[in-house]
Amino acid sequence: MRTLWVCNFSNAEIRDELVFKNSLLDRIMRVFFKKPRIFSDYGIWISNGIKAFESCSTNIELFIISPHYGLKSKIQSFKKAGITYFFFKPNDDTLLQKTFLKRNNQYRQNRNIIKDIVADVRPDIIHFYGAENPRYSIAAIDIDTEQFPVLVSLQTLMSPPSFYAKYPISKKEYDHRVKIEQAVLRKATFIGSPTKEYTEYVWRNINSEAIITDSFLFLQQEFPIINVSKNYDFVYFAAGIEKAIDIVLTVVSIVVKKHRNVLVNVIGGCSPESLEKINKKVEDLEIKKNIVFSGMLPEHKDVLLKIQESKFAILPLKVDNISGTIREAMFAGLPVVTTITDGTPLLNEKRQSVLLSKHDDYESMADNMIRLIENPNEGEVLKKNAFITVHEMWDNNHILKKLLKVYECIHQNRIFKKELPSEYFILNKTKI
Repeated sequence: MRTLWVCNFSNAEIRDELVFKNSLLDRIMRVFFKKPRIFSDYGIWISNGIKAFESCSTNIELFIISPHYGLKSKIQSFKKAGITYFFFKPNDDTLLQKTFLKRNNQYRQNRNIIKDIVADVRPDIIHFYGAENPRYSIAAIDIDTEQFPVLVSLQTLMSPPSFYAKYPISKKEYDHRVKIEQAVLRKATFIGSPTKEYTEYVWRNINSEAIITDSFLFLQQEFPIINVSKNYDFVYFAAGIEKAIDIVLTVVSIVVKKHRNVLVNVIGGCSPESLEKINKKVEDLEIKKNIVFSGMLPEHKDVLLKIQESKFAILPLKVDNISGTIREAMFAGLPVVTTITDGTPLLNEKRQSVLLSKHDDYESMADNMIRLIENPNEGEVLKKNAFITVHEMWDNNHILKKLLKVYECIHQNRIFKKELPSEYFILNKTKI
């Protein structure tokens, strides 16, 4: 069986296989606009899924499509460990294109590339990871779902208005991305949803006919636990620190009233404009000596090692269900202070594994940070509980086995009209 993933990811091993451009014009533009090109790891759950596939004996022939900035040629393809990869240069690749491309971009070039690859591979199933990123997800609307069954796994869901209220995004971009997200989800026959809330929203507002299954995000993050000096009290880390750094800084400004020397390490990237605003807030709150910016680290493995230099993690959320950073901190043995979302209370369902507050209750978050500073034993209990919880909730090998079964069921349903088992699929009962 041929399965095609359409997703967005990068890691060091993949970048070693790719050839990148180094044009004079792009270098000049980046110097002028003070926006250097920095490669980093992202879409970690995709990399984890690839590792699971590589270690598993299966009859699935896996093909993967992903956009990647900075490529020398429009499309680069290679085969590695039995998996065939297609990376393409997105049509907003250059800084000039990013700066002047209109927000109503329909990504025609990207769609045509993906359409041609689909025609060449002729997969039995097409699996999109994420509907919220139009750079590649928009290609789903071009797929003939009678010929190629489409499964879309939700990484997040932008459509609920609460997303815009909490996420740093312009109204114009939000509306544009939501319009495409909804078009993609209306086209999908199968939708992988991580929460009941997402499922109900999709059925009620976007696609009442969608058949729901698991999201199949490979979220187990194993890495070596190192014996390292604890140079910081807390760590806040994210691919883009703008997501919740405002909350972190405000909460730290409360904590320092009782613990003047608390030290927080901030790991992750942001635009020069955002960094300027962040630094101003640090100065306004008079916490300059309490915040250390480590910036964007070269590889994800560097982040996983760096966070272990902290005793605890402060990881507030605004829109995520359960962020990858929370899972990684728990796997790393860092007691976590975070906020209540649709997903985070599940972490405490069987045992208390994290400390929770409402996302706008800064005093409560500060109290939780102080609890960890003043009560080391409580941190140890959280650490032990979190270790049990993350291994119960996320096991990549188990996820892969279930995903392969779902692929087989979808294939059998299309070819032989076999009924989809309720063990793996949920129908909208209001439509039955």
